[in-house]
Amino acid sequence: MPEILQPNSYYANTLPGVGIEYGSVIQELEPGQRVSCPQNEVLLFGDDLQARVEDLVHHGGIEYRDPKDYPGKISNMVEVLVSATELAAKGISLEIVNGNGHIGNAKAEAVGLKQIFSDREKQVLRKAASRKVELALDRPYALLPSRFTEKLENVTQLFDVENGRDGFKLINFSNTVVDGLALAKIMNAVRVMDQLTGGASTEELKVIAILPDTIPAWANEVTESAAGIGAKKMMAFAGGNGVLALNEDMFKHQQTINTGEITDTFTVSENDIESTMFHELTHLVENELIRRGDIRPSEAFGWNIQRDTMGFPVKGAATTFTSNQHNPAQYGRINDREDVAESAAAMFAGGDWAAALDDGRKQAITNLFAKRHSGMAGPSHLRCTEQNLQTITADKRLGMELVDGPVVFMPELTYRLSE
Repeated sequence: MPEILQPNSYYANTLPGVGIEYGSVIQELEPGQRVSCPQNEVLLFGDDLQARVEDLVHHGGIEYRDPKDYPGKISNMVEVLVSATELAAKGISLEIVNGNGHIGNAKAEAVGLKQIFSDREKQVLRKAASRKVELALDRPYALLPSRFTEKLENVTQLFDVENGRDGFKLINFSNTVVDGLALAKIMNAVRVMDQLTGGASTEELKVIAILPDTIPAWANEVTESAAGIGAKKMMAFAGGNGVLALNEDMFKHQQTINTGEITDTFTVSENDIESTMFHELTHLVENELIRRGDIRPSEAFGWNIQRDTMGFPVKGAATTFTSNQHNPAQYGRINDREDVAESAAAMFAGGDWAAALDDGRKQAITNLFAKRHSGMAGPSHLRCTEQNLQTITADKRLGMELVDGPVVFMPELTYRLSE
């Protein structure tokens, strides 16, 4: 197994305790132990998923509570749909329906709706309970966009990664082996970001997926602005739900960060796994600021973001760049979010890349990580363990267990007029 990479020169001087003595522990399988398995032998899908959900719903996987017994607690709204035709057939006037199409519980009780549609109530409640249990299962791979996963067949590697408090899965769906050097690069990027955010980034991250290069979406979803500077296909993406995906092509042809002439280079990483990971992790970290409408780092170094009267960024509105201090990488100039991620990657790379950033960008990125910091101090430790797919039995597949034990279900039924 290769030695874990030293932290880059920029952050090595600014982070406490991120030397090799505080590094990652990686436990790999021997090459002869690795096998490619059909994904339904490793991950829970389809009919097996529904069977497991039903089993949990009926055998201790869910705790039902009455909202009346828990005033002030957030209940689960469950709608029972009824049509105007059904109401008319029962002699019930549409006057009970309010302007939003809802029928208050008191009125539903008074006119006998709850008795008339008692079987429908039970059916709706069963469906809502099953859905809540399904969402609570440990199935991080289900967060991946379907357009990237619908043709997947096999799992070749599965890793558990944890920092002592939180953890995530690293799943390889491609035929290219993620070797020790590639793992070291992934873990080093995760560990440095974990350190910078006090573990908040690892809490946000649910799954890293290595996906086949043959998936059409890698090429089909290149943005017009990225294509305009020469991009042919995507090599990675980060979703707002804790998903990070890497194109297997990065592992076929492992690159290193370009530390030579950096003027007008396409990206900081040039498909280097380590800095690409840090770029995508920055997107995940910034997502929380975007969700709460906070000031984005990019506004501090020249991007004008249109905001509504409440101060939230207008969804879909174009951003404009108003400064003469450009990102040193071409990809960092196409929009404000890529500017942030490429600036963070440049700081991670250190050396000439960090030196090429203006002070405003450096400070804005530093502030970004400080805002997302959990407040927990101390060096980050990561443990990455490769699972032996040959030993995973049907009852031990990923997705069989609930993340946090029995699901609390506090349903509050409401009736609504269907269209």
